[in-house]
Amino acid sequence: MIPLITTPSLALNSSQKGETFPAKPSKEEAHKIFWKLGDDFWKQIIDGKCHSFGHLVFDQGLHGSTKEPGFFDSLKIGCHFASEHLSEPLTISFYKDLHKKLCSHFKGRENGTEMHAEESGHFRTCGTYASFSIINDISDFAKERYQIVKTIEDYTNFRELAFSSLQAAKEASNTEDIEFWENCIKNTDAGIESWGKRDEYPAAKEWVTHWERQWKQNGQKLVEYIEKRCQNSSIPQICSFSYEGIPTLKLDYKTFENENEVEKIVEILFDYYNRSIEEINSRFKDCNSKPDSEMLLDEKLSVIADLYQMLEWLHPFPDGQGRTDLVLLCKLLCEQGLNPAILHQPYMSSYSTLQEWKEYLINGINLWKK
Repeated sequence: MIPLITTPSLALNSSQKGETFPAKPSKEEAHKIFWKLGDDFWKQIIDGKCHSFGHLVFDQGLHGSTKEPGFFDSLKIGCHFASEHLSEPLTISFYKDLHKKLCSHFKGRENGTEMHAEESGHFRTCGTYASFSIINDISDFAKERYQIVKTIEDYTNFRELAFSSLQAAKEASNTEDIEFWENCIKNTDAGIESWGKRDEYPAAKEWVTHWERQWKQNGQKLVEYIEKRCQNSSIPQICSFSYEGIPTLKLDYKTFENENEVEKIVEILFDYYNRSIEEINSRFKDCNSKPDSEMLLDEKLSVIADLYQMLEWLHPFPDGQGRTDLVLLCKLLCEQGLNPAILHQPYMSSYSTLQEWKEYLINGINLWKK
């Protein structure tokens, strides 16, 4: 996959030699971390790229998409609910109740949601999908290369249309159309000539072509990677990828016959998570050095990142999935001795390997500290 960030480090807040390293913070300590940002708590849930619009970004549609009145109020209710259940093992009932809290404002089309509040807290049965514009999540350099290519190709396509239309006008001896299309060609040529980045087109085109080829190859690897992850977890294939023209990636979530089928998979994922975290915390009892404690903390983060990614690929709920998993992620990080994360694009986990997603998450954890 395309490198997201340089490999970050994950460090404990404690640094004194000979210090004890508790397996996990107390519920009170975890609660303090959960709410340490105060009124800015929403920044550890809402996409970082939207922070400049303020806490009502989704309520008012300031991000350029559908308005969803009531989003922030339900988010606050859901966060309070999650913080009340810190340091408790994950259960199906908690997960469903969290979803209910976060979707308590849902009114279907009336407020830009896909269902009503009374439908929340139930796993889906119908198939669904998500589309990701990968170009939104890469570097400014990559975006500029794409812009150069798109601009020149738009000019070129219109120029070709104008020439064919001019030829048709000449054959029909239509003087008015001839003059119109001759002016279009003239203006298009002037536009290409005046556009400052036209000389960069060949190099930009080569870069974009290579980038798209790499994404196609990586897409196939990602499909194989998910198949292996599902096999190792003893669950069915939960999603698949396809391309709707690079750089748009389509993620198809598995269709289920009934809600119980989804619940069994979630239960398997939660059981694995609970057992893994308990086992790691048991090893903290014999931990007496910072390097060892940091290694165990890193293992915890791997388990947390794995669960989040698997839930996103499974997409148990028909709507409100992203916000539910992000609040859950915040809870898990706080109760396991870490802190929440500021994630510019949290849904990149859906098209990354576990290691890439984990590195991105560490970067967000470190950003939160600042």
